[in-house]
Amino acid sequence: MTTTKCLPTAGLVSIKEDKLLLAYSNNRKAWYLPGGKIDAGGKLCSPFVVRFWRS
Repeated sequence: MTTTKCLPTAGLVSIKEDKLLLAYSNNRKAWYLPGGKIDAGGKLCSPFVVRFWRS
């Protein structure tokens, strides 16, 4: 039997002037969409996300 666990995450896709915002990982030598895990009880639309989106 296979067990599947859910890990809540959030990511951001931002395109401005035909440019895509990416984050670089020095450890993995790879580019990723910005994001990460959501803490238990965390909000998807934190004040940081709202400020970033409006800027």
